[in-house]
Amino acid sequence: MAIVGVDRKKYTKSEVTDLIGALERQANEILRLADRAEKEATKHSFEMYDDFRRKVSQFETLASLIPDRLANVELDAATLSDLEIQFDNLRIVTLHGLINASVRFFMVLSGSTLLPIGAKEMLMTELRRLEQSKEALEDPRFADRISDDIRASLAQAQTILERIIETAPSLLNLAEPLDA
Repeated sequence: MAIVGVDRKKYTKSEVTDLIGALERQANEILRLADRAEKEATKHSFEMYDDFRRKVSQFETLASLIPDRLANVELDAATLSDLEIQFDNLRIVTLHGLINASVRFFMVLSGSTLLPIGAKEMLMTELRRLEQSKEALEDPRFADRISDDIRASLAQAQTILERIIETAPSLLNLAEPLDA
């Protein structure tokens, strides 16, 4: 809801491209952390996956600023369109990385015979986050750029996670904290 009589801040091309550049750096860091999180999952540790998820949250926070910037920047239509496409591509790449990392991480966890204390709560949060990813994939702007494979991977991640959550009480390792 706009406040009557208050002008919206106008952004320069530089301000918008700098913000998108920062988002791109975040996306690259997410992809790097996704690989490390998968490797660490085999050690019964959630620490790296937590770092990965924190970076995804930072990305999402930064990404939430960009639509307002794009709506309030004075650019020609072609340049604005290019920036919007760049922004959308970063979101898609990050969603792909998130979904693929989740599948790999949850596959490793599903083979685990023990989960640390607090795992079930963390996994329930992950299930909600996967649902948010599903909603993002349904964005009409992405419809023709999201492969059936990535949609199938998301469904797979959700299924694996639901199975882990169902069996979590019997897998709890009462001797180890969540970050062990």
